[in-house]
Amino acid sequence: MTSFIKATQTHIQEIKLNQESVQRNNEASIKNLETQIGQLLKLIVAKSRGGFGGNTYDNQKNEACNMIGESNGRVATPMRVDKSEKKRV
Repeated sequence: MTSFIKATQTHIQEIKLNQESVQRNNEASIKNLETQIGQLLKLIVAKSRGGFGGNTYDNQKNEACNMIGESNGRVATPMRVDKSEKKRV
């Protein structure tokens, strides 16, 4: 009977150590997630301050802008943008 009690106590101790290890891992994971959420929040705030949030850039190669097509089957012709025109702000 005492060997059963000792084996049970040993098993309980192993379970306890395993649970403590799992708890430490979960705490570390939660801390990492909190850090990542904070970083994302900073990015969102920085993007929202700039007005329009899209990443726009000039077409430096002056390539044509093509339209894929419309539901009625029409396809628009390619359009070139004249760089000499100034943007209005």
